[in-house]
Amino acid sequence: ICLLSRQLIDGVNLVGVAKPCLKKLCDISQETVHLVLREGNYTVYLHREECFNSPIRVISNVGLYRALHTTAVGKSIMATMSDDEIADYWRRIDKTKVTPNTIDELSVLLRDIAEARLRGFAIDNEENTLGVRCIAVALVDYTGSHNAAISISGYKDRMDDKRMQELKPAIFSARDTIMTGMGYVK
Repeated sequence: ICLLSRQLIDGVNLVGVAKPCLKKLCDISQETVHLVLREGNYTVYLHREECFNSPIRVISNVGLYRALHTTAVGKSIMATMSDDEIADYWRRIDKTKVTPNTIDELSVLLRDIAEARLRGFAIDNEENTLGVRCIAVALVDYTGSHNAAISISGYKDRMDDKRMQELKPAIFSARDTIMTGMGYVK
């Protein structure tokens, strides 16, 4: 029975499980929603839901790779890592700025990650794309691994701090539903 259960859980498709939740999150937020998977020092964008009613949309590409520290999704995953693991990551990666707002000092990154841990979500403050702010949370799978995340991305004038707080319950609910669908049990 245990082997059969493991085979069933291993066969669960992250995108398939997440898609309905991401669609609902997009409908609630009226913003672009992403699902990413960690690959080493990067995130790769697996799925995107776009809100076509919005006058200004965030355009992104599925398959796009980004360094963990340059995005909210990456930083949400980093918030599950120890400070030593983050320092080790920092030693290995290219620190070229993507925008003028991209974090380029370890002390600033550690402070940002500490704030994300306290808030329960990470923020991208135009660090990956000028004019775009994002809120993101990491996903935990049945093994306890934090190798995926979801985000809501929008134009900076719509995604102010107040709006991010308003979206917190919706993104937490989507996270919890996806994690349950992936076999995570608290």
